[in-house]
Amino acid sequence: MKAAGQTSKRNAAVEVGRLLSRAQEQQQRGGLASASKHLRKAIKINPADQRAYLLLARIQQQQGQNQEAMRTYQACLRQQPEVFEALLNLGMLYKRHARLDDALACYDKALKLRSDVPELHNNMGNAWLERGDPGQAAAAYRRAIDARPAFAGAWHNLGRLLLQQNDAVAALEPLRRARQLQPESWQIHSDLADCLVHLPPASYAELPAADLLDCLQLQRIDGRTLNRMACRYLATQIFYDALDLLQRDQLSVDEALLDRLQQPLLLNLLQREPLCDWSLEQLLTRVRQQLLLTPELLDEKYLPLVAALAEQCFLNEYLWPVSAAEQSRLEALAGRPIAETPAIELCLYACYRPLSQRLSIDDAMPPQAATGDPSLACVWQQQVVEPAQEDEYRSQLPALTTIDDGTSTDVRAQYEANPYPRWRMLDQPDGYSLGNYLCLLFPHLRARPPGFDPAPAILCAGCGTGLQALRMARRIPDAQITAIDMSRTSLAYGMRQAAAHGHDDIDFAQADIVRLDDSVGPFDAIECYGVLHHLADPQAGWQALRRRLNPGGVMRIGLYSHAARGPIRAIRERIAAQNIDADIVGIRRVREYIAALDAGDPLRGLLHSPDFYSVSECRDLMFHVQEHQLDLSAIAEIIDELALEFLGFEFDDYATLQHYRQQYPDDPNAINLQYWQAYEQAHPDSFAAQYIFWVRAPD
Repeated sequence: MKAAGQTSKRNAAVEVGRLLSRAQEQQQRGGLASASKHLRKAIKINPADQRAYLLLARIQQQQGQNQEAMRTYQACLRQQPEVFEALLNLGMLYKRHARLDDALACYDKALKLRSDVPELHNNMGNAWLERGDPGQAAAAYRRAIDARPAFAGAWHNLGRLLLQQNDAVAALEPLRRARQLQPESWQIHSDLADCLVHLPPASYAELPAADLLDCLQLQRIDGRTLNRMACRYLATQIFYDALDLLQRDQLSVDEALLDRLQQPLLLNLLQREPLCDWSLEQLLTRVRQQLLLTPELLDEKYLPLVAALAEQCFLNEYLWPVSAAEQSRLEALAGRPIAETPAIELCLYACYRPLSQRLSIDDAMPPQAATGDPSLACVWQQQVVEPAQEDEYRSQLPALTTIDDGTSTDVRAQYEANPYPRWRMLDQPDGYSLGNYLCLLFPHLRARPPGFDPAPAILCAGCGTGLQALRMARRIPDAQITAIDMSRTSLAYGMRQAAAHGHDDIDFAQADIVRLDDSVGPFDAIECYGVLHHLADPQAGWQALRRRLNPGGVMRIGLYSHAARGPIRAIRERIAAQNIDADIVGIRRVREYIAALDAGDPLRGLLHSPDFYSVSECRDLMFHVQEHQLDLSAIAEIIDELALEFLGFEFDDYATLQHYRQQYPDDPNAINLQYWQAYEQAHPDSFAAQYIFWVRAPD
């Protein structure tokens, strides 16, 4: 009898082995259903065989059946409580489903079996961080790094954590190490760029220019925020002596200075975004002037610099002032036949006027652009090809509503003349489902996770030139996005950029928010950022959007703060009192006035606004035809009237939310608008950009 029993066990073991082999073969061939069937048979024959459980759970995860995988790992651990892989993977699944205590319990058990696995410590750090214990999280990440010093993910997580704690100086080295170990990761580069933005200027002396250049050279980095930091770096670390000479009117624009200016960091910055620094703008305005008025300086070796200046001037819409001598010389330059004009002179012309004033898309690219240096070809693409593409898109746009309200027509006219904002590069945020993204922004929602269609319908209302719509498309990659605006010129810009960045699936259309009816939507989410305060009646516009929102849907709203926009009110009052026109002459006049103010004057703070450095953004900032400013009590009343739930604010920095929670510890979710109103009264610049917040409709 004993021999028969042993034979039966051997046969069972052989059969289990055969089923496991067949399951592995089927898995490799993609036959996951068949493989799962073989594994279930194996488990039935021998419920204690951990191999079958582990392979079955992996297949279930591969199929997206996470709940089934959790049950399989649990069954494995009931049979054999000390299976390391089952504990590790079950902990990961628990964390994914916000069962953080269960996840940490699994990791603790796994740690007793093996303490040398860096992924285990890293996973523990992620769970501790989500549970709200950054100290435990940092310790776990450091243990992961000790176990494997080349663990890029742990370095990245540690750096990101330190950055979230508002310690950019401490975060810099972990993020740099992560980038060195995994240079192809745009997520790491993005966080490194964010870290650079938040570095205090006192630390710039220790920062290699290569770090900045490395981030700026990537298409997927948000250049608008990094731009300001890079400008400060260039002004304080690279060109401080030239700026000092310029201030004392002793600067000589010669070959030595031009050689210094022709460095990759500056050239890259000039090509990406409008330069956001008054002192650097003055320096480059002088350089442009001397290049035009002193022809002997126009050596072909400076073609990259002059072309980059041309791209910059097109981006800022030729905002920099032009002297009478420059105007005269420019007319002479414009009269020269294209074929006889050197590439550097064509680029110099494009520093003052768009190249499209001398060439059209129907013309052949100038032969000078076919040389080995791509500089002129880049200017041709920017100033001739892309505007022609926008004209084509503009003619194709559908119109969803009429635009006949007086204020709406005035606002539309402004943005037809000056589409806002002009942008080139698009950052690449992490992709999420809409529900998971909201839980990431507002962890208190995990207790009542919002549910949405896997491919949610999202409306970007007042999308302008498409930047926010494209960011939303990258943030929620499965979303079906509709983007509307009153300005066809702005929409055409957005359509061209969407096509260039691989987002042809966004539906752009012309529409007035207040005219939306049942033919549009409904939507699971509506984003209306920086738009409602430009309507005749912001509450009526918000109400119109509310009617297009599904039950349980969410809205991301951006509104101007009355407390934060004191300087804007002051300059708008001066503009109105002096009857200054909202044209290039008036905009230049107001900018010069602000720059000449004493350093302590509150209005001079406008020099630090990125909106100060292009025509369209200056007009939007100081000359807008319609602007309302609200406070949090008024916003709270509207939220109540619209039957919406306040979910929380978004901030670009890490310090504001952290400081608020220290001030109001009995509001850990940071959703008490009465507290926020008191906080803003004490800190009026807290919402200097806008109030940016999310609200939710009841189910």
